[in-house]
Amino acid sequence: MTTLTRFVLAHKRLVALLWTVVALVGLVGSGRAAEALETSFSMPGSEAFATNEEIERLFGSGGTTPTLVAVVRLPEGTTVSSTGVRGELRELERRLAERLPGARTASYGSTGDRAFASDDGRTHLRRRPPTDRGRRRAGRV
Repeated sequence: MTTLTRFVLAHKRLVALLWTVVALVGLVGSGRAAEALETSFSMPGSEAFATNEEIERLFGSGGTTPTLVAVVRLPEGTTVSSTGVRGELRELERRLAERLPGARTASYGSTGDRAFASDDGRTHLRRRPPTDRGRRRAGRV
């Protein structure tokens, strides 16, 4: 250990240059390493992975694509069952479909399923897995 200490103290500039080179190589290599990382937790060959792949193949989105959830809060005294609300929700769905072409959608407006509404009927959820093309075009609706 004493020999190493003497060498380092005698060659401070060389040691500093060596550590600078090591740091730069690490910095360059970290970009490549980060690109290799994935955010998917599906195990290839598992039932969930196979299902996601099949959904992606059949519909072009949804299996591995993050889902967007649009939330509509209706005014006090108005619920999804109120007259005209379902038509307005379908119109909103149509406008969103224009902004995210090719994406599959599901909402109370299109299905009439109360699972998309809160218990009080004032909050409505609209589920939409976007396509890559629709994600690029998404904007204010």
